[in-house]
Amino acid sequence: MAGLEQLATVDQLIMRMETESSETRHKIFVENSAGKKLFYPGTVSGRFRRNLYLSLQAFNLKILDNLKNEVIHVHRPGLCCSLSCGLSLDLFILAPPDTFVGKIEEKCRICGTKFGIKDASGKKVFVIKGPCCVRCSKNVELKILAADEKTQVGFISKQAKAKCLRMSFPKDMDVEMKAVMVGACFLIFATFFNVNMSRLWQYHFS
Repeated sequence: MAGLEQLATVDQLIMRMETESSETRHKIFVENSAGKKLFYPGTVSGRFRRNLYLSLQAFNLKILDNLKNEVIHVHRPGLCCSLSCGLSLDLFILAPPDTFVGKIEEKCRICGTKFGIKDASGKKVFVIKGPCCVRCSKNVELKILAADEKTQVGFISKQAKAKCLRMSFPKDMDVEMKAVMVGACFLIFATFFNVNMSRLWQYHFS
């Protein structure tokens, strides 16, 4: 099985960085709870750093399946440097690559990590909340909350010294929203490990 269909019965995703990754290239992939690799980073264009002033240009990431097809496209428009914009660092998710299915919103905060997960209509579906400083903690867990921001429906965890994230979410979610969560995995992985996403090892399947 390939494509988004792989997500239909999944309620957990693991994003893992291979131990042989170099300082300049990071080999990462997304797998299911059984350890089967599902998705890989394909072509990356533009720069992605969470420091707003180091990353004002547009960013695009192609996410590929095991048949070397692009199934998810992560896009961030060029950022405005005006403070009136609220310093929003939004990622738009297209899955398949020509169909907008949702976005991930982040507001720069000093009181903690917070991401809003919205569907294609702009409706808030989930909120991801975490601690103020994720890189300084040995063990980290972010809560995935329903739109009311009270009911926990999943989590994202990082164990000490482990170069991987584990994300849990409802199994009965729409496949499109699960694709948005895959995009969230990449964003949060960059947050946890301070990974420059423009330096991913690109699995060129062209």
